[in-house]
Amino acid sequence: MKFIRFFLVLVGLFTLGVVRTHGGDQFEPPPPDLPEPEMPMPDDPTNPFTNTFDPNDLPLPDFPDDLPEFPFPPDPPDLPLPLPDYPDDEDPFPDLEPSLFPGELIDDFPPPPVLPPGKSAGPAFAAATNTVVAKMPFPRRILFRPAPAFFFPYPRPTNSPTCDPANQTHLIIPESKRNSVYFLDTCPPALSSRVSVGKKPVNVKVTPDGARALVANSLDGTISVIDLASRTVVRTVSVPLVNNQMMQPNAMAIAPDGSRAYISSHVAVPGSFVFILDLNTFTFSATQLAVGAFPASMAITPDGTQLWVSSRGDSVVDVFDTATNEHIAGYGILLSTGVAINPTGTRAYLASGISPGSITVVDTSTFNVVANIPVGNFPHAVAVTSTGRHVYVTNALSNSISIIDASGNKVIRTINLKGQHPLGLALVANGTFLK
Repeated sequence: MKFIRFFLVLVGLFTLGVVRTHGGDQFEPPPPDLPEPEMPMPDDPTNPFTNTFDPNDLPLPDFPDDLPEFPFPPDPPDLPLPLPDYPDDEDPFPDLEPSLFPGELIDDFPPPPVLPPGKSAGPAFAAATNTVVAKMPFPRRILFRPAPAFFFPYPRPTNSPTCDPANQTHLIIPESKRNSVYFLDTCPPALSSRVSVGKKPVNVKVTPDGARALVANSLDGTISVIDLASRTVVRTVSVPLVNNQMMQPNAMAIAPDGSRAYISSHVAVPGSFVFILDLNTFTFSATQLAVGAFPASMAITPDGTQLWVSSRGDSVVDVFDTATNEHIAGYGILLSTGVAINPTGTRAYLASGISPGSITVVDTSTFNVVANIPVGNFPHAVAVTSTGRHVYVTNALSNSISIIDASGNKVIRTINLKGQHPLGLALVANGTFLK
């Protein structure tokens, strides 16, 4: 039995040797100490699931702690196309001064109101009265021009009033490119004369007694004084410098008693100032009223106690006590432009020169806002009729004029113009037309 086992072992060893000699290596398992090949091999594609790329390993450029500020593009002009000055020049201040292109004559006015029962018919255009109100310690000397003879009682006749040259009003219009002003008759409308003044005149105001006219010359910082009887310049006054900088006189307002004029400068340093000119000595007061940038309009209450100044650049309207020159009230009116006071001094009308625009109505005794009236696009000039019944507003970008009923604080009519770009407004005393 042991012999048989030994024989089988020898046969197995011999068979194993034959297999190894005849290429049996493919069946031979690898020795236990041979290391396995690493995966992947150098020539194999990268396995995306084992990619150890870290973007933080790459060098990144250094960024400043605060990113640089990029300046805003310049603001577009307030109005797209400035209209030419009369007759062939451009308007000096397209967003501040009246266009010198004559507009169409408007003769179609709304009918007069119905009189209450028991009230007798009076003049259609009654002159304002100097009534004592709570904020007036005493009536001041306020001049009113007598009503012309052709003011009609109710009902108003259908035909237009006959022109009366003896009682007509003359418009005095600055010609900014000609350095002059011209006088326009209103009955009938015609150019009557021209007067040379300072450089770039932009505004004209007439003293309450009708004897003189003040002309604001923005380019040389002066005020020309015209004697209206002779239509000649009798005096030129320089507006004071501020920090050795020449001022640009623009808006003006004259006290009802004719004692002084308030003149604003169309600058920003960064705000601006209103200067006080004594009309008896023609010297400027050392006191200057600080207002917002680029003042656009001014108005004085009929009793002469309050001065209202709108500053378009800072969107504010400031109110000053004229006796003390103290600031007594202020309003945030977006892009404030025109300002006007009614004949009794009880209401102030403030224009917001945006699109669509509005008129803010303020009680001048309490300084409370009593109404906001929507009007057209870019309202600019505001004027109140001598009766206080209507308020007229020019809408420069709507090419229209809004007529507001002052008692109801609402627009009752819109006069559409034809490309007139209306910026200025004048209510002619004899009522023949509205320019």
